[in-house]
Amino acid sequence: MSVSPMRVAYLLESCWHRVPGGTAVAAAGLAEALARREDVDLVGIAATHRRPPTVSPPEGVPVVGFALPRPLLYESWARLGRPRVDRRCGRPDVVHAAGGAVPACRAPLVATIHDLAWRHRPDHFTPRGRRMFESWLASAAGARRILCPSEATAADLRAAGVDDERIRVVPLGVDGTPANPDAVDALRARHRIDGPVVLWVGVAEPRKNLGGLVEAMTAVPEATLALVGAPGWGIDVPALVEPLGGRALVRGPRWSPRRGRRPPRSPATPACSSSRRTPPHWPRPSATCSTIQPPHDDWRTRERNGRRGTPGRPPPS
Repeated sequence: MSVSPMRVAYLLESCWHRVPGGTAVAAAGLAEALARREDVDLVGIAATHRRPPTVSPPEGVPVVGFALPRPLLYESWARLGRPRVDRRCGRPDVVHAAGGAVPACRAPLVATIHDLAWRHRPDHFTPRGRRMFESWLASAAGARRILCPSEATAADLRAAGVDDERIRVVPLGVDGTPANPDAVDALRARHRIDGPVVLWVGVAEPRKNLGGLVEAMTAVPEATLALVGAPGWGIDVPALVEPLGGRALVRGPRWSPRRGRRPPRSPATPACSSSRRTPPHWPRPSATCSTIQPPHDDWRTRERNGRRGTPGRPPPS
């Protein structure tokens, strides 16, 4: 006897964020993986929009748009518990809040929480942002399962009162796309880069600790620091990298998840993580890559030579 696929209503609203960031990329990537499974019937959840998404949802996955703009939809879910998504999404077996807001629903809920950084460094977030994150955390507290990408976030969730049996650590995945050597050479020639390069990709904001990264780069005078990402807030990046002189390259994102392109990158290029308090819980793209951890609030400065394995964990207390 055949078994009907599990119907999963999945929040994809972050795909419409002006600067989608890692949360949207992770949400869209997981949705794409779920959509390929024959035992899952996936339907997306979003607010009402007049423009196309910045990060495309998986092809063939229907997205149910609710008749409210994002701010009102989020407030209504958090304050009123309405509108519930169950009927519009075809009575799902599970609702997955894939990072951020938590849809109102009667179906069993799964929530993804990437970090609780605002509790450790509230000065790195606006008052409205802190209230919103606390509201989402309170809404997610009733979930059957809470997914997080690192043991550090799991520890924060336990400290916030979440039962340990409901927490699951699921490390982030990665799309491994080997770079074309000719494209790498052309990129180096275009930007007049000679020698090793340290690559940082992200949205510039105070909690990303770019000052610590620049400080670490002063100890590697032969290397160039490449900062790639959308403009953020609270940081004057050109002024920040002035101490590096010509050894800093700052560029906006020249790739589009919507078109399936990825930034050209040599496997020999070290990738670095610099966010404060959050350990490096993203995976390494290949065995030849290395991850450099700049000075941290709580984590020791370290350089990890390319080894496959689990993401970094906090040092013992």
